[in-house]
Amino acid sequence: MALLLSLSFNLSAQSSCEPPLYNFNNKSNVNGTVGVGTEFTFSNVLSNVNAIVTITKMQNATINNANMDNASPYAQAWQPFITFPSSRSAAGDSSYIEYKVRFVSNNQTSSQACMAMTIVDCDGNGSGNTYREMVKVSLPGNPMGISNSTISGYEDSRWMLFKSGPATFSNIDTVNKAAMGQVNFPAGTHTFYIRVGVVGPVSANTQRQFSFYFKSFTGLLVPLPVNLISFTSVSSGDNVQLNWISSDEHQFSHYEVFKSTNGKDYTYVASVEASGNVNSISNYTFTDSRLPGESNQVFYKLKLVDLNGLYQWSGVRSVLYNQVASTEGIVFPNPVLNDFTVLPSAGANIQRLILNDALGQELIKHSISTDSTAKFDISNLQAGIYNLYIYYEDGTCQAVKLVKQ
Repeated sequence: MALLLSLSFNLSAQSSCEPPLYNFNNKSNVNGTVGVGTEFTFSNVLSNVNAIVTITKMQNATINNANMDNASPYAQAWQPFITFPSSRSAAGDSSYIEYKVRFVSNNQTSSQACMAMTIVDCDGNGSGNTYREMVKVSLPGNPMGISNSTISGYEDSRWMLFKSGPATFSNIDTVNKAAMGQVNFPAGTHTFYIRVGVVGPVSANTQRQFSFYFKSFTGLLVPLPVNLISFTSVSSGDNVQLNWISSDEHQFSHYEVFKSTNGKDYTYVASVEASGNVNSISNYTFTDSRLPGESNQVFYKLKLVDLNGLYQWSGVRSVLYNQVASTEGIVFPNPVLNDFTVLPSAGANIQRLILNDALGQELIKHSISTDSTAKFDISNLQAGIYNLYIYYEDGTCQAVKLVKQ
């Protein structure tokens, strides 16, 4: 597979559906004064389907009614102008507005069979010493990118992050795919969260325009040299164990483990040879040890290298040494033979669980409300890769790649 992927997400096979164009061009202010809790309606984004956009969080960011959506240059896209009223000086600072996007029809929640959202013109301010635009989208969803993109991608159990490089582009342009990223949502999606803003130093009263085109740009689809099903990390004392599961290792060579103590600068640790399994699933484990004087938090990512020397990056995994409690739910065993158990994150209540096949078709749905373990039997399902979505009462979602043996 002779293409290099710059976005460092875990990407998986996409549904064969062709997403329709959603028209975000008929906005009305429904409720509120453009603060937290304010709702906007975009009417008839599809025939008889409205999009309700609610402001759920604001961090050094403001917006007014007129700037909630700007018609130019793409009338059909949602294009908010966001102002960052206070200056920020640290590279790790973030300023953003968080929105909840919900689709309804006839006053009822409307699940979408096939939907994509493309982020257009995600760029910086032309200097490495200032802010970069960022867009953070809640899971579930499959992020897409292109070769030599200026956008970096990161993913944890609940969010995917698109962060621009320092380069700036003069116009919002759907031809320049190096400044674009795309999210393909699974069938059944009716609600998602999105944080829109900047990362890094920013001057007071800086205003930036963002553009979200709810359609698919096929040029963003990049074939992969291998299907990385899952990549996890766990600490035990002064050791970190990395586990990953892969399939479809066509013309594939090896994995390289990289490590960082600041989440930015990575160094090579070791190589792990590929098993060469083309039609089956491969499990890998690598243990790394803490170095003298190393910080308590470390970051890992994998470099996936094919036989031609071309490569892609995995998502980033963060680990705290001697961590005493998990910050996300646990699904075990995985891979699973007959049944699996879900242990929710500490203090969290599960609202429902949904199990989809690789094409997004819903197979199992359980509505529950519990902070205890839940056990599920899938012995009747065929061997393969499934997507498990754990929805919590606080509105967040944890996405897990589940392997049925």
